[in-house]
Amino acid sequence: MWGTIVRWRATEDIISEIFLTKERYQIGELQFEDDTTTARKPNLLELCRGLEKIGLPWCTPNGTKTNYHLATQPKMYQAMADSGCYQITLACESGSQRVLDEIIRKNLRLEEIKPAIENAKKAGMLVHTFWILGYPGETYEETLQTVEFAMASGADSFSFSILSPLPGTPIYRKVMRENLWWPDRSIQDLLYRTSLVKVDGFDSPEEFERFVTETNIRANRLLEQRDPERFRQTYGPNPTEQLLVKQT
Repeated sequence: MWGTIVRWRATEDIISEIFLTKERYQIGELQFEDDTTTARKPNLLELCRGLEKIGLPWCTPNGTKTNYHLATQPKMYQAMADSGCYQITLACESGSQRVLDEIIRKNLRLEEIKPAIENAKKAGMLVHTFWILGYPGETYEETLQTVEFAMASGADSFSFSILSPLPGTPIYRKVMRENLWWPDRSIQDLLYRTSLVKVDGFDSPEEFERFVTETNIRANRLLEQRDPERFRQTYGPNPTEQLLVKQT
């Protein structure tokens, strides 16, 4: 969280904590929020071997990097699934290569996203995906391109989020320098799913917020068409809009 160096914990300590917690509190599921879970493959495989013995279902609700270990990704995802991982979340962010390269500066090629999703699904995992809309400099056409690309990616579920210009980031400095705030909005209004920064093609933050909400509902309804039974297992027989919008 601070700096660029990761301090890796001993796998045996992690497994010991999980085992003790399972015995003491009878927990039924694990959720690894560490977004570097798949970064170091030897650590991950060792973790999977330990989790396989514990026998609890687990998932990664936080976004993991999409293009880690591409050459051996199928085997890595299979090891995760065999150890109980039922869902992985991939941080895709945008369906525009220009936005990925020039605005986010994320080391990710669009052509790497769909194969990663396919690899995870072939291993037997559900795939949740993260996308962000409303970057400064993103055009209206690129916003629609991201939505279209995401919905055609083959993922099982989606979180389309509104950009938050967090203090200390290059995007925040750009917003401050060029005064890109919506009228009467500032960093003091920062809340989940609140639009603070002007977005190309939209006349107000409320209009953009409605667009993102409707996009989430439309995208997450795709599973109902592709696999009705899995949709019912995930959301229940009569899902509310809130369930379809706020995903992990």
